Amino acid sequence: MKNALKLSISKIIILLFTICTISSCDKTREGNGIVLDSVTKQPLDSVNVDIYLMSIHNDSLFPKVYTNAKGEYHVKHEHGRKMVQFSKEGYIGYVADLRKNDTIYMEVYHPDDFE
Repeated sequence: MKNALKLSISKIIILLFTICTISSCDKTREGNGIVLDSVTKQPLDSVNVDIYLMSIHNDSLFPKVYTNAKGEYHVKHEHGRKMVQFSKEGYIGYVADLRKNDTIYMEVYHPDDFE
C-alpha cells in the first residue's frame, strides 16, 4: 500500500512538472499600452517603440513599431526578458520593461535643463 501511494505521488509530481514545462514553452509574449505627454496627458503619435534584450542594448531586435494617432502601441516578442525604448524627437527617451496595458509618460526635452 505504501509503495502504491509513493508511486501515485511520484506520477502526480511528474505530471505537474510536465504541465508546467509545456505551458512555459509558449514563446510568444505581448506588450501594449499608450504613450502620453507627461504635462498635457495627451496621446503621442509616431513614438518609436524599440525592443531590446536586457543584456544587449545596441541594436533593436524587431522591425520598427510606432504609436498610432491615439498613442497606442502593440508588440509581440519571443520569450525572454526584454526592455523597450520609447523615443520621439523633442522628448526625452524612456526605457522600461515590456508589459501589458502600460502607460508611458514622456517628458518634453528642454536643452537648458541639461547644460
